[in-house]
Amino acid sequence: DVQRDYEISMSMKKRRNKNLNPEFYKKFLKKFFFYTRQRKEPLMTEEFEILSSKIYAKIREMSSGDANVNARVNEAIDRMSIASAKLRGSSVVEEKDLERVVDILAHSYFAIPSYKSLDLKYKKLNDFEVEVLKIK
Repeated sequence: DVQRDYEISMSMKKRRNKNLNPEFYKKFLKKFFFYTRQRKEPLMTEEFEILSSKIYAKIREMSSGDANVNARVNEAIDRMSIASAKLRGSSVVEEKDLERVVDILAHSYFAIPSYKSLDLKYKKLNDFEVEVLKIK
């Protein structure tokens, strides 16, 4: 989008010329990140792990030959989801963290669809997965 690119460019120029008022100040951010680092790492539930694996498989299936979607991408998705939950102050990684991660990846290096455009039936647990969760 040309308009969006223009706005990003202007924002970068304002930042370079120190004409951009930051949303958060350095002192606050230092305190926030210190607090966040002290918190325990959020847990990934089995349901989340299944959903994350399904999303990874779908991304891998849809990827073009240009982007190398491999196990490292899967690990990055998990780590970014944990980081998102930690920044939110949550003790559990949730679907909204995965949504944020997929949307970040969709707007960066990978030519993948946004989270909302992924097939919704793909997010639901199948009978086997429900049984696995019951056993554990």
